[in-house]
Amino acid sequence: RSTGCLRECNMNEQHQCRKKICLQWLLSPWAILIGMVLGFLLGTFQKQIAGELSVYGNVYLSLLTMCVLPILVSAVSMSIGRALKKKNMAGTMRRLIAIFVLFLLLLSMAGIITGYVCKPGVNLGKKTQNTLGKLISQTSSSSDLQMFLFKKNPPPPEKPGIVSFVSKIVPSNILRSMVEDRNLEVLFFAIIFGVMLGFIPTKTSERGLLFMELLYHIFSEVIQYALYLLPIGLIFLIAS
Repeated sequence: RSTGCLRECNMNEQHQCRKKICLQWLLSPWAILIGMVLGFLLGTFQKQIAGELSVYGNVYLSLLTMCVLPILVSAVSMSIGRALKKKNMAGTMRRLIAIFVLFLLLLSMAGIITGYVCKPGVNLGKKTQNTLGKLISQTSSSSDLQMFLFKKNPPPPEKPGIVSFVSKIVPSNILRSMVEDRNLEVLFFAIIFGVMLGFIPTKTSERGLLFMELLYHIFSEVIQYALYLLPIGLIFLIAS
C-alpha cells in the first residue's frame, strides 16, 4: 500500500509520504511505552531536571487542548447541517432514536444486574438501610443523591430547574464561552449553527459547510502531527 502511494504522488508528495512512513514508529505502542518508562526514570532519579521540563509538557497539553473547541464546533455544525440536507433525514432520525433507546435500556439493565450481583449496602444495619430508603424516597432528585457514610457530608446543592439549566447552556457571548472553556455553551452554539446551515438554501450554505469541513480537517491534521510528539510529551508529563 505504501509503495503504491509513492508511485502515484509527485516528487513533493513522495517526500511527505516518506517522512510520514519514517515517523510512523512514533505512533506505535512501543514508542509510547518507552516514553512512559523514560519519564518515570527521569522523574525518579533526576527530580530537578524533571521539574524544569514540566513547562514543555504543559505546552504539549495546551497544543492538544487548543484543537478541541474548533473540532467540536466544526464537526457538530457540519454533521447536523449536512444531515438536515439529506432527503432520507426522517429515516436517519428514527435510527438515531432507536439506537439511543436501545443503549439506554442496556445501560439500565447493566445497572440493575450490577446492583443485584454486588449488593451494595448489604452489610449496613437494618436501621441504616431504613433511614437511607426513607431519604431516597423523599428526595425528588434521588438519581443525583450522593452521601458519605464515614465523613461529613457537604451541604445539598440547590434544586436544579429547567430555567436555570437553559440559562446555563445559552451563551450571551460565544467568544467568552470559548475563552472560559464552557463546552456546554459552545456545543449549544454549534447545534444552533448547524441547524441553521441545514435550513438555509443549499447554494448559500454550501460555502459555510465547506468552511466548517476545512476547519475540521485543519485541526485534525494538527492533532495528527502532534501525536508524533506523544512519546516525548509523555516523558515531560510523567517526569514532572
